[in-house]
Amino acid sequence: RNSGLGRENDQAPDSGGLSNPASNTFISIVRGYQGKVFNDAEVAQNFAVLTTTAPADVAVTTTGNQTYSTVELSTDVTLTAGGDLTIQGDVDSREQTVSSDLTISAGNNADLQGNVGGTSRLTNLTTDATSGTVTFSSGGTVQTIHIQTHNGTTNTSAATTFNGHTLTFADGGSLTGATAITAEGEGGDIILGGDVTFTGNATLIADDNVLMQGVALAAGSSNTFVGEVVRFSGALSGTTADVEVRAGGRNQPSGVTEFDNTVNVGTLQVFGG
Repeated sequence: RNSGLGRENDQAPDSGGLSNPASNTFISIVRGYQGKVFNDAEVAQNFAVLTTTAPADVAVTTTGNQTYSTVELSTDVTLTAGGDLTIQGDVDSREQTVSSDLTISAGNNADLQGNVGGTSRLTNLTTDATSGTVTFSSGGTVQTIHIQTHNGTTNTSAATTFNGHTLTFADGGSLTGATAITAEGEGGDIILGGDVTFTGNATLIADDNVLMQGVALAAGSSNTFVGEVVRFSGALSGTTADVEVRAGGRNQPSGVTEFDNTVNVGTLQVFGG
């Protein structure tokens, strides 16, 4: 059956597209009729509802874990796991001409172990881990055409580049190694809604605004923040870190820099605001 997530996730017709349909761990996603949401019991007991034609969207819900290999999206997909959700390889869009939104919601932890949109960007990406963390464990690239919304605590385990139009890290987290976050296009914002710790150099560049809460920088690191408005609502810390702020963004001659709390860094340069 055609899973819509690439051949590695497809299964023979007699398997219903599942490696072990009686369990709560899915190795392969399934396709369904437009608007149909499958849970584990329905998929295990009712293969008649499966189809190999592409619906407008696909939703998979399990009470336990979900595990996937390399994923290729040809439609909008929502994955909801009551336990852990793991994607072991890369995630890409099959075609840029079709919508390829990916929504991930894990009751425990979500672990994305490859690049996301590294070869072909997703349209939008939403991640959440209700009782745990969302981790991009291999670093690399996370790219969307439009919006990235990372709810819950978001961590990286290696140097990572995030590219999109508007990128929100709603509850902060710990970003390991060199981290680059770029909001591309008019109206593109970077929003750090919770406190974030950077363990390597941090480069945040937005065509519009960079709005942050508390930011902790690595010792001896070099860090750059560029936006029409660059706002630190929480404390900015890193006693031996170098910080450069360029207000005005990439497309404006001048802008606004705001420090609403304490600043304790090694060096600080502010340009344009």
